[in-house]
Amino acid sequence: MSAEERRNAIVEVTTEDPIQEWGVCRIKEELRMESIHISCHEIQEFRKQQNPDEAKRRWSGASKIVRKTLFSSGSNEEWCMDGHEKLREPMGIDVWGICDKFSRYELGLWAVPNARRSEVPVALFLRVVRERQGVPLQLTGDKGSENGKVSMVQTTLWTMFAPSLSVEMIPPARLVRSIRNITRERNWRPIWEKELKNVLEAWRSGQLDIGYEHGNEFHRELATWLWARLVQTRLDRLRERQAHHQIRLQRKVLLPTGGTPYNFYHAPWRYQGENMLIKIPESQMSEFDEVCEENAAEKFLQFGDDESVLLFEALYTDLRAPKLTLTTTWIVWRGVVDLFESVSR
Repeated sequence: MSAEERRNAIVEVTTEDPIQEWGVCRIKEELRMESIHISCHEIQEFRKQQNPDEAKRRWSGASKIVRKTLFSSGSNEEWCMDGHEKLREPMGIDVWGICDKFSRYELGLWAVPNARRSEVPVALFLRVVRERQGVPLQLTGDKGSENGKVSMVQTTLWTMFAPSLSVEMIPPARLVRSIRNITRERNWRPIWEKELKNVLEAWRSGQLDIGYEHGNEFHRELATWLWARLVQTRLDRLRERQAHHQIRLQRKVLLPTGGTPYNFYHAPWRYQGENMLIKIPESQMSEFDEVCEENAAEKFLQFGDDESVLLFEALYTDLRAPKLTLTTTWIVWRGVVDLFESVSR
């Protein structure tokens, strides 16, 4: 690529970062996902020319203080869960996530209508259990009332598949103050600052020009449904990127470093750990299926009632399901509204 083509590639990828919170390493990773390889030095030099003040702020040299050293014996020893609610009031969207403490690997990130409904953590936790074919040695969440039910489900599965373990010695689930749920809380910060903050900025900046009326129920529900799809797409991309992000070697850190969360999780023995997953025996899979059926909660995970969701999907499909990005989602919303109004006449 010529120098001009490389500069254009940098400009294009940073349109996804309207609040300019991405550093050069994040920009390099975004470019790499598009099979474009540009060095951090070149990206930084271009940003200095383009916006000197912003580049200086991003590279101030300030370091973040690590307040507590964490330790874990291996992957699946402890899963940490929590909800993120900063998009709820403006957009009607929550995010719920569960990650592995040893590897910091995101086991799941989902856009949901309300992370405080007790049915939501249970349904999503069971999705991860089915995907991993086992339960963790311990499940950790904050003391919110919504986590009581998922703790009970974890305890039920734990005693079902590992009856020889002592509940008194190793509590299958524990609920702590939010600030003590350190692994999950630390993982929220970059997700908010580098991803969700940009989504919120694009939501706010585009709605006035496109004719969005907050008091119009159809406008509001359709916007939430479309933007939730975008948030989920970006969360899926973020999970993939985070899984293969190289964590630099840090001698004083007790958790594994010098590799990627994906490798830490799937090959813990290479980093002085072991896989501590409590596997679901094939002979007991039917019992697990019964637990899943008892806690089926798909209606609590969709944005809108069944009738509204079918309508939105039909209209979106009629528009040939255009790709949703930070710059196009409001345009797609306008197209769906116009289509609906033309059909309704």
